[in-house]
Amino acid sequence: SFPNCFFLGFTQTAISVNVPHALNEQAKHVTYILEQARQRGAKRIEATLEAEEQWLAEMRSKARIAERFYAECTPGYYNNEGKMDVSNGFFAGTYGAGPIPFFHILEGWRATGRLEGVEFS
Repeated sequence: SFPNCFFLGFTQTAISVNVPHALNEQAKHVTYILEQARQRGAKRIEATLEAEEQWLAEMRSKARIAERFYAECTPGYYNNEGKMDVSNGFFAGTYGAGPIPFFHILEGWRATGRLEGVEFS
């Protein structure tokens, strides 16, 4: 595992036509976690195995939303050349419910202050 490694971008996040907005939402989330680590004097931040599994289940449950796009779009880079296997391709691994619900998930997680699924050491 790689503690303290955060990825911003498209993987396991929501796609938005406004990429700077999406990156800003992700950056706010990472900043919150880093601020919490600093307040706790932690040097290491890790996601728990349970949190990883729950997030992957959430991502998989929403991946089916993109099936219509994969089926109806002209074959190309964005839809894995028209193949229905959504585990590959540009949009593979993205949050299929859209950017606004995704941003609300991040915002709601921060609002609880419980830092569920994060271990600091």
